[in-house]
Amino acid sequence: MIKVQLFAAFAEFAGTREVLVPYRQGITCSDLWTTIREKYPKLSPIHPLFAIGKEYVPKESVLKDGDAVLLFPPVSGG
Repeated sequence: MIKVQLFAAFAEFAGTREVLVPYRQGITCSDLWTTIREKYPKLSPIHPLFAIGKEYVPKESVLKDGDAVLLFPPVSGG
């Protein structure tokens, strides 16, 4: 199982701060995002930033069973 924590607009649009996604061999962050968007279509137009633990990772990163993935909407500052 992969535990996904949603932050900011993602949590608001999904109505939850945490989602569990079944692990499958070779699943990437991008695959994970596709699964989450299917369950929560309101998230579709937003492109996430992915982190595993405290480290940002690219969307092509392969996940391991038991990983905790953090999803953040893009951030801009001024």
